[in-house]
Amino acid sequence: MPNQLRRIFPVVVVAVALGLAACSFSVGTSGLDMEKIEKEITDGIETQTDATVESIDCPESRDIEEGDTFTCDVELDTGETVLVDVEQSDGDGNIVWNVRESGGSEGSEDGGDTNGDDSGDGGLDMDALEAEIQTGIESQTGSSVVDVECPDSRPIEAGDTFTCDAELDTGEVATVGVTQDDDQGNVSWSVQ
Repeated sequence: MPNQLRRIFPVVVVAVALGLAACSFSVGTSGLDMEKIEKEITDGIETQTDATVESIDCPESRDIEEGDTFTCDVELDTGETVLVDVEQSDGDGNIVWNVRESGGSEGSEDGGDTNGDDSGDGGLDMDALEAEIQTGIESQTGSSVVDVECPDSRPIEAGDTFTCDAELDTGEVATVGVTQDDDQGNVSWSVQ
């Protein structure tokens, strides 16, 4: 199974950023799989926040083209509408999405960043990271993830790398490499 995961995840990276972010591999028969992208964004926002996505509106179709960008409108159960910027990171259908920073008060400490863990030590929020890894793997493979185990704590330190283990419902364990992208708690991860 680990070899199958490597084929499914050629360049799957999820960045858990201050404003909510993720990456996805989403190719349809004639371009990007927009339904899959909408599901990925919905799952990511709901995993990283206490909000429920009421509706999401992305373009109906997009050709695969590195650097192409588009915006999705997301309506939350709080009544707030947020804009999600999506960029194709390569010519293979990999995308990166980020919730556009609003001018105001929506950045609570338990939003989507990984720098506000419950221990109060200013380290990465490992629970949020584990949840994001689980959601990302499940949405990419369709397999259920039984458990994700990351280190109990990790100080925020740009360039720091570590691994987590994701146990699939098949009993297989995938190793997930995590890299801290900056000193703000932004990370990226990929199945190794």
